Amino acid sequence: MSVEDLLDLIGDIQEQGHALDEPAVLDKTDRLRGALMQLVDAVLERDGDAPADTAKALVDRARTLRQEEPAGRISPLAHLRRFAIVTEALMEALLEGIPEVPE
Repeated sequence: MSVEDLLDLIGDIQEQGHALDEPAVLDKTDRLRGALMQLVDAVLERDGDAPADTAKALVDRARTLRQEEPAGRISPLAHLRRFAIVTEALMEALLEGIPEVPE
């Protein structure tokens, strides 16, 4: 998934999450689950086994979140929103310091 597609997905969740039906929530959760692990891998590849404290906390949270199931504890939509928040934060941590390419 491209960065733009990922940003669009996160924006869609933030703007229209309350209007999503359960199949759409589950589909978006699965899409973010895969993207989140790709971001974790990218951070670990960039930083090795010693990511900065913020990145390490996000990597740990992403791994925990990926294994959680919302059953009973939280709603599937709340679970999806957590995925979106951690995914966006990891993406920002990964892109931090990279110069923008002029269009």
